[in-house]
Amino acid sequence: MPHTLTDLPGKGTLLKLSISSTFTTIGQRVSLEGPSSKLGIRNPTHLDSTYVAKRPTIPDLGQIKGKLWYDPNDAVHGPLRAKVYSPPTAPDLWKLIYADGDTTPSYDAFSGYLTEFSVTGMEVEGTLEADFTIELTDQYAFTAGTP
Repeated sequence: MPHTLTDLPGKGTLLKLSISSTFTTIGQRVSLEGPSSKLGIRNPTHLDSTYVAKRPTIPDLGQIKGKLWYDPNDAVHGPLRAKVYSPPTAPDLWKLIYADGDTTPSYDAFSGYLTEFSVTGMEVEGTLEADFTIELTDQYAFTAGTP
């Protein structure tokens, strides 16, 4: 049965990082944005052109930004933060899994580097948080869900 267009909740969207070959959920996510991909464009316009010509080049897979309630003692938060200080030689493998209600949900699988991890919220009546950015690189694939 084909999917019908519907509004999907943001709540329940998962971000997973491959740790020791097992995709592990990054817990206590507050918000996620992205991937913010962009197609490169080149300009082959010449002096005989009637209009400005544009041709696609290669996609920039962009980035995913997020916010989480930060727990420095969490088994995933600590190693996640450490990736900025000691980056891996090869990009990490990630999955962004959508809360679409399917038996097997749709997801984006990609590789990328964690390039930012900023701890915030250290104030009276504040909550410890962290803003993070993942720069996507090398590979990206979307897999549709199975109802």
